[in-house]
Amino acid sequence: MNTSKTKTLIENGSFNKNADSVNSPMFKSNPYFDSQDLVQVKYEMLRAVKADGLNVSDASRQFGFSRTAYYKIEKRFCDAGVDGLCTQKTGPKFPSKITPDIIDFVSQIKEECPDMTNDDIVEKIRGEKGVSIHKRSLQRVQAKKKHP
Repeated sequence: MNTSKTKTLIENGSFNKNADSVNSPMFKSNPYFDSQDLVQVKYEMLRAVKADGLNVSDASRQFGFSRTAYYKIEKRFCDAGVDGLCTQKTGPKFPSKITPDIIDFVSQIKEECPDMTNDDIVEKIRGEKGVSIHKRSLQRVQAKKKHP
């Protein structure tokens, strides 16, 4: 086991936590195939179906995925190539409470009272707009505005 590779896989989100569930003969007999490398496991599962003619149920079982997961992986691969096999970040992609209206409101406050603290701005937003945001979210938006 290459600890440097394992560390890299963990850092980039490509470490297969279910490496023990990979039962494909190629991963058991050939050291080139690394069951801890999630991207490689996904690719080889797709290849086993498309190139070797293995059925989806058997491939899913051998590579440690459900049939449903197989079809999701296949779709992402068809849509984005190998990049689609990389772990996708989950969760929100942008702050949901900080709308353009809130950003305009903050700009107006900063224009009228440039010395107002972020704590005071957050309280003013809560009081006048009825939206509760965290001070750090406000700081991130302000930093983005300064450095597009």
